[in-house]
Amino acid sequence: MNAKLLAPAIATAFCASASLAYTPAYAAPATRPAQRPHWEAAPVEEHSFLDEWISGRLSIGLSFAKATVRHRHVTYDPAGERNFLGNINDMQEHGDTAAGLVIRYNIAPWLAIEGANDFRADLDACNMDGDTCDGTLKLRSWRAQAILTWPDETWIVRPWAGIGFEDVSASFDHSPWWHYGWSSPADYSRYGGDTTPRNGVTRTMHVEDPGISPILSCGITAGIWENLHLDIFARWTDCDNVSAKFVRSTSRDGKPLRTGAFPAEHVAFGAALRYEF
Repeated sequence: MNAKLLAPAIATAFCASASLAYTPAYAAPATRPAQRPHWEAAPVEEHSFLDEWISGRLSIGLSFAKATVRHRHVTYDPAGERNFLGNINDMQEHGDTAAGLVIRYNIAPWLAIEGANDFRADLDACNMDGDTCDGTLKLRSWRAQAILTWPDETWIVRPWAGIGFEDVSASFDHSPWWHYGWSSPADYSRYGGDTTPRNGVTRTMHVEDPGISPILSCGITAGIWENLHLDIFARWTDCDNVSAKFVRSTSRDGKPLRTGAFPAEHVAFGAALRYEF
């Protein structure tokens, strides 16, 4: 190539490459985030049903209570007028601590409702200060109450008081010797403890449920670990007496030979362990 033509070509190429080196790269224009028109409301944060009505409100657990029936003994009256029924004047209490389900729902930090079935009492109906027992009176119940709690949730231990009702039911478990018409447990055993009624006569104790009774309670609640809560409580139930009647199988039209009433008013002390969802 002619030297005169080569020199201008080299100079042109050098200038072109220099101009490209100093030209800024192409950049897309910055995009601004889309803005919501001022007339549109901000989105509302949604809460599930569990978050709104269950979490921090509902708790379920086990309750353990030891109940004591009051006024279980009266001075024996040979005439039977002051006894509970016939010759029965001593209701001997026995049985272990009752365990039941407890459910509590917090309506507000200071108000809750609770239901449980932690009451059980077994009372032997004994004659003449415990000489013999005709059978066992069994009391069971479920209860519901409203609970007022100290509202400051920062307290580790919070006191509370409750008021409500208890539905008490009653049944009578007969002693075989008495039910089958024998005069004593010894005679019943001596003749082999047969279930055949003596002389064809049976004796039966009919009892009626006391029904709905008011209760008062108090206690403390302590948070022991994360969602676990411990309740320690005392409860009094103003329960009516259990109406009872003694009937023989030979009684005409089921007419009772004797009527009376057994005590059922009771107090209970216990503890409950609940898990709060």
